[in-house]
Amino acid sequence: MKRTGAGVVLAVVLGVAGCVSGPAETATTASVVDLDAGECFTDLDSEMVATMVACDEPHSSEVVGSSKPSVASDGEMIRACTKVAAEYAGAAWGVDPAFTVHAASSAFARTIVCFVTAIDEAEPLVGSVKGTRTHDGYRDSDGTVVEAAPVLLDAAQVGDCLVAEGMPKTLPADATFSRLPCSQPHDAEVVSVKAAMVTMTPPCTEDVTAYTGDEPPVTVRDSGWTANGTLVCLALVSDLITVSVRAPA
Repeated sequence: MKRTGAGVVLAVVLGVAGCVSGPAETATTASVVDLDAGECFTDLDSEMVATMVACDEPHSSEVVGSSKPSVASDGEMIRACTKVAAEYAGAAWGVDPAFTVHAASSAFARTIVCFVTAIDEAEPLVGSVKGTRTHDGYRDSDGTVVEAAPVLLDAAQVGDCLVAEGMPKTLPADATFSRLPCSQPHDAEVVSVKAAMVTMTPPCTEDVTAYTGDEPPVTVRDSGWTANGTLVCLALVSDLITVSVRAPA
């Protein structure tokens, strides 16, 4: 499999995938591109053939749906599957310690298959991830919502990724946000941290341009949060992504 971005695997199967005889749940093995949402598997090989298992048994991955992105680029496939996974799991979560999002496609096919895979091989998934995530975190095995650890806005660092949707531009001095790896779904990235009293108008445009470069991987716009005398400049995107928008060094 080919890694693209941080923590996300984009698997492209060359050639037309073969058909699986009989229902997928009774098959011993199957090509990932032939699977439907809610089917679970393990032991994915280099040809993207998986060993099927029941979702209530320990497994490495679960198919969460499919998509037809308008452009078959790595970035568009990742973004498409991130949205599919969020809808399937219940919400666009922040930090998720259990799994990462993946995409698989066969050659000449516009439809991609989206699946999630356990981050830690020693801790496989047990049970379906459908409906287990919330906007505040994720539901533990007993149904308890586990929230992402908050971080003071003053502690923001350049390169931090976070979910900015719904946050007001001016925050109280004790405002916090959930910092998460850029490989997890997010819609904002910190590009600079400075004193709130600045003369630039708008104050973050130049910083965002310098950080993302002339050709960022996605279309970005600038914004900023102010609190406690600190201005945190952000590169914002319209959809959740799982890659950094920082320009290559």
